[in-house]
Amino acid sequence: MKGASRKTQGKAKSQVDLKLLRTAYAALGRAEERHHRKVEALDKARDVLQARADKEAREWRREKERLANRISRLKGGEKAARL
Repeated sequence: MKGASRKTQGKAKSQVDLKLLRTAYAALGRAEERHHRKVEALDKARDVLQARADKEAREWRREKERLANRISRLKGGEKAARL
């Protein structure tokens, strides 16, 4: 009895519904396309954010340098007033 049930299970496992298999592969293909489109959109958004962050960093460096120069000039003026 045990041998007979194993044989029927083996046959059932070897028979594949090709239509269901094709449908599953098609669904996988569509899911991969959706995934790739989402990743591309995220990559573009990341690039835009990186460009904004780079611009902000450049502006901050310029402003910081300008303010440091102003402070330096003001300190120099104090020294001249003391003399």
